[in-house]
Formats: sequence, C-alpha cells, structure tokens
Amino acid sequence: MESTEIMAMEEYTDLLPEEPRNIEVITGEILLFKAQAGASILEIGKRLIEVKAQLGHGEWLDYLKEKVEFSPRTAQDMMRLAKEYSNTQTFAFLGAQKALQLLALSAPEREEFVAKNDIENMSVRQLKEAIKAKEDAERERDEALEEAKAIRQDLMGQLEELQRAHSVSMEQAQAKLREACDNAEKARRAEVELKEKLKDLDKPRPADERELDAARKEAADKARAEESKKLKSQIEKAEQAAKKANEEKAKAEQAAAAAKAAYDQAAQIEAKEREQLNAEMNDLRKKLAMAGSSEMTIFKVHFEAMQEQANKMIECIGRAGENGNAELADKMRAAVKGCCNAIISGLGG
Repeated sequence: MESTEIMAMEEYTDLLPEEPRNIEVITGEILLFKAQAGASILEIGKRLIEVKAQLGHGEWLDYLKEKVEFSPRTAQDMMRLAKEYSNTQTFAFLGAQKALQLLALSAPEREEFVAKNDIENMSVRQLKEAIKAKEDAERERDEALEEAKAIRQDLMGQLEELQRAHSVSMEQAQAKLREACDNAEKARRAEVELKEKLKDLDKPRPADERELDAARKEAADKARAEESKKLKSQIEKAEQAAKKANEEKAKAEQAAAAAKAAYDQAAQIEAKEREQLNAEMNDLRKKLAMAGSSEMTIFKVHFEAMQEQANKMIECIGRAGENGNAELADKMRAAVKGCCNAIISGLGG
C-alpha cells in the first residue's frame, strides 16, 4: 500500500516547492481557500437569484446554458444554499455537499443537529443516513403518539360510557327503593287504621231498653258480626299488602346494594385502567425519547460504519494469508490489534 501511494505522488512532483513547508501553515491556507470557495458559492447563488428575477418566462434555461454554463440543478442548489446559509463560516465548515444534505431539515432543526453532532468527521453518506435515521425516528415517534392518543381517547370513551350506564342503573334502583318504601308506609298506615276500626266494633255497647227487642238486637249483632268479618278480611288483605310491600322493599334494597357494588367495581376498574394507561404512556415516552436521541442515532451510524470497515480489514488479512504472505498478514493483525487497544483505552473504565 505504501509503494502505491509513493508512485501516485510522483505524478505531482512538479507542483511541490523546493523546501517542504510546515503542515500547519499549509492546513491554514487550505481552510482559507475552502472558506473563500464556500463564500463564492453563496455569492454566486445570490446573483443567480437576482438574474432570474429579471428574466422573462423561458429565458432562464437559455441564460444558464449560454452565459454561465451551469446546469439547472447546479444553479438551483446554489440558490437554495444562498437562501438558507447567511453565515459563510458555517457553510465553509460544512462544505457544499453536506450543506445540501442538511437542507432536508428546517433551520432550527439544522442548527440543533449541527451543534449536537460531529458533522466535520462524518462522510456525506453517513450524514445522509443520520438525517434519514432522525427523520424516521421522528416519524415513528409521531405515529406512536397518534396511536397512543387514539387508544387513550377510546379507553376514556369506554370508561365514560361505563360510568353513565352505572349511574343510570343506580338512579333506577334508588327510584324503585323510594317507591317500595312509600308503598310499605301506606300499607302500614292502612293496617293500623283498620285495626283501630276493629277495636271500635269489638267494644261492648251499653244495653238500650228500647232495643231489648230480640229481633232488633239479633239484627244489630248480625250487622256488627258482618262488619267485623268484613274488617277482618280487609285487615288480612292489608297485612298481605304490607308483607308484599316489605318484600318489594327488601328486593329494592338488594337491587340498590347490587347497583352500588357494581358502581364501586366499575370505579375500581376505571382506576386500574387509568393506572395501566398511564404506565403504558410513560413506557412509550421512554421508548420515544430513546428513539429520538440524536446521539444514539449518530452512534449507530458510526458503529455500523466501523463494523463494515472491520469486516473489510479481516477479509484483507484472510486474502494475505491465503496468498502465502504470512508476514504481511501478521503485520495487518498487529495494526488492527493496536487500533482496538487504542479504542479500549479511550473508553476508560
């Protein structure tokens, strides 16, 4: 590999200075020209916007082709970059390709993304994958939130319907209980009134000399007996009505107790379902927070890239061994081990 690099550099020997210069100085010059190139792209984009505003319909494409030799896609990219990046230093730091990829994000999201991630050390492909992963995570988060919201609304609707049903049942049971109590009280009063009338009939009457006539006395006794019998029959019916009213009252009390128990059970179910729903929402928020973490997303991209490069290095070592170059394979293994040890040392702990 080293011999290949040396042979490639031979093509550029005519451009090298007589005396080697300090690499830091050269790097500073590279960054300066890079910033100037970025500023030039933004300035070109601004002027393209200015030109297009003055051209009539159908003149734009001819202008690009004949005057400045830009493709419509290139001109459009420059105009978009000029519109979105007012800070030339930020643009120079990113580079045109990375800046274009970041246009997929809104301005606030773009600033936050650049501040939180190591954009400088990411390739354009890795940046594109990281942006896509961020958008996918946000879309999954939004879908999960919508689904959770729909589930919550459905459960709340069911709980409200259950509450209404039990409230109606409770009101009906209480109404029946009040009616049974009223009927029982009426029956009790009727029974007391009839018993008082019976007592009046059973009281002995003083003898009346004018009524000593046997026929009249017999008729009077017979009338009292019939009236007494009639009252006793009425008392018996009143007692039966009172008994029935008391039975209905007991049933109504049982129904009211059952309705109250059902209402209490529904309240317990509602509290339990609310607690379960809150637990599920908290768990969902934790998962969404993990899915929306920019650091985790970027780490995943770098980790997958590292796995890919590691597999390629292992394949190179394997081919060297298969070609009989054991010494080269050992050097490759040593280099990989050194790199792994450096990573482990950097992790600490």
